[in-house]
Amino acid sequence: MSKHRGKNITIDEGIKMEVKTKMPLLTEQWRPMKVADDRWERRGRPSSRDLVYAEAERRLAAGAVPTTRRRFAEQLSRWLKEQHPKEPQMKPRIVERNIKDIWERSRG
Repeated sequence: MSKHRGKNITIDEGIKMEVKTKMPLLTEQWRPMKVADDRWERRGRPSSRDLVYAEAERRLAAGAVPTTRRRFAEQLSRWLKEQHPKEPQMKPRIVERNIKDIWERSRG
């Protein structure tokens, strides 16, 4: 049962609502939990996205990157397979999609 039932609560910048349900609010239901190896637990299929993203950031900061995002994604996919063989693997096209924002920021 929600501890807010029957009370007026404020949600984001002055939006008020009255809680009339016995169900807990979404913010009470879902909170990401930190996992032992400093990654955040996510719902759904396990992913190595955090590992690849961190390695991509490291390489971009060091300036050790090829000229295209596709080749960079291929290198990161290969790195994941060699350095973390027990983690869920990512194909280069998935890596490419996941690193798009930091690639563009570094080129930008």
